[in-house]
Amino acid sequence: MIRHLSRQQIVQYDALLEHCRKNSARVDYLFTPAVSLLYLLGLVEYLPKADSFEWRRRPTK
Repeated sequence: MIRHLSRQQIVQYDALLEHCRKNSARVDYLFTPAVSLLYLLGLVEYLPKADSFEWRRRPTK
């Protein structure tokens, strides 16, 4: 997930979920907590109008 986000910079929610589903069968259980952790760490920002995540190289303070 991190590699995909860092390469694409901005990824729609559905596209990120589908990418993760290709790589793991248990993604439905882990996707939301993983994205939440990245958000809390300041590594991603959610863009509600685009329903997308934007990768932030450095956490915002």
